[in-house]
Amino acid sequence: MVDTMSELFFSGGLEVEDLVDWVEERWQEETRSRSKMESIGKLTLSIPVYLPLMTLSTEFELFEQLRPLQRKSYDNENRFLSPKPVIMLKPHSELLGKITSCNISVFLLDERGTPLCPQEQQYMSGPCGEETTITTPHLRTSSMSIRVSHRLAEIRASLCFIVDYETEDQTKSRCVITSNCFNFVRNRRRTKGAK
Repeated sequence: MVDTMSELFFSGGLEVEDLVDWVEERWQEETRSRSKMESIGKLTLSIPVYLPLMTLSTEFELFEQLRPLQRKSYDNENRFLSPKPVIMLKPHSELLGKITSCNISVFLLDERGTPLCPQEQQYMSGPCGEETTITTPHLRTSSMSIRVSHRLAEIRASLCFIVDYETEDQTKSRCVITSNCFNFVRNRRRTKGAK
C-alpha cells in the first residue's frame, strides 16, 4: 500500500494534501492500535494475583518506608502518601552498571499482601498512571506522588512495586518490593455545631 501511494504521488496522480491525509489516517490507526495493545498488556500485568510466586527483590529497595498513618485525598485535593516513595538500586547490587531499562508499576495491597480488586485499584493514582522508571545516572526513581481517594473503604493497606528490568545481555527479569502497612486517618472534618 505504501509503495502504491508513493508511486501515485511521484507520478503526479496524487496531490500533496491527499498524501498528508493518508499519512494522518495511518498515524491515527497506528496510535489506536498501540493504545489498544498497551491497555491489553496493562490488563494482563495489572493485578498480579499470586504475589508470593513472584520473587521479592534482593537488588532493589524502597528508600524510605511510609508513615503508618496516611491521609486520603478528597475531590480537588492533592494529598499524597508520605513520604513520597522512591525505589532505588541497592548500593552494592550486582546489577550496578548492567541495567539498560527499568519500569516500575504500583499497586495497592491489603494487610495480608493480597492485591485489591481492579475497582479498588482505581482509587489510587500515581506517576504516569501508576508507572515510573528508574533513571540510570542516579539508579533511583524520582519521588512518586501517589494519592488514594477518600472513596476507598477503610482498610489497612500497603503498596506493591513490580520492577521489570532488562540488563545489558538482554535478560528480562521481574521482582517485587512491598511497603510497610499503613492506616488511613479518619475524616476529622468539624461538624457545624463544633466550636
